[in-house]
Amino acid sequence: MNQEQQRSEQRYRSLNFNNESNKHLKELQSLVSRGAHGNGDTALTWASTAEGNLPFSEEDHRDVRLHYKTGIIPRLLYGETYSLGGCVLGGKDYEMLFLDCEQQLHGHEGLAEGHGEPPRMTGVGSVVGVFDLAKDGEDGNKVEVFVVHKVDEYTDFGDKKILVKYVLDSLESGSEFAGQLYKGQRGRFEGQFNGWSRQDHAMMVELESVTVSTP
Repeated sequence: MNQEQQRSEQRYRSLNFNNESNKHLKELQSLVSRGAHGNGDTALTWASTAEGNLPFSEEDHRDVRLHYKTGIIPRLLYGETYSLGGCVLGGKDYEMLFLDCEQQLHGHEGLAEGHGEPPRMTGVGSVVGVFDLAKDGEDGNKVEVFVVHKVDEYTDFGDKKILVKYVLDSLESGSEFAGQLYKGQRGRFEGQFNGWSRQDHAMMVELESVTVSTP
């Protein structure tokens, strides 16, 4: 792996949320701190991401909290759609993902209302569990890979580590590859954020790309 791949923080890009979800923005946006003149304030607001492809139970949700500086990103407005980029801070204690927004990828005028893909997550982490649902007698050909990512940036509402449940289809990826994943491996994982699993106390990500270490 190169130096960039070894960064432990998990990052996201293309965070899109729609008008219906943004009903929370007007009421739940709060000021965290006031910055020096010209630097803007630090704000925290609530939004919901676009729907993904993974199965979703009634207990799961797609709500996220957005942490950002108004000197970098203009205040997020009710009823608008945005595309943002930054890093994942954690949020297990709140059962909700906290995202530190570092950049606005393009203006909201470039996104149609209610459209957009789920956030794309990338990060380096360690595998702590692999579960082949087909072998376990469950329906489908899904493989769940649980990975722990370390968080570089500390905040009061963040975590030191983030647990992510990456889900891949063994038919699409190849059963041979899925069978080579095991506990203790380190690798770089990338996929689309699909929501928060309350049963697993983890983020759910549809895995699209992975590079893992081999003995």
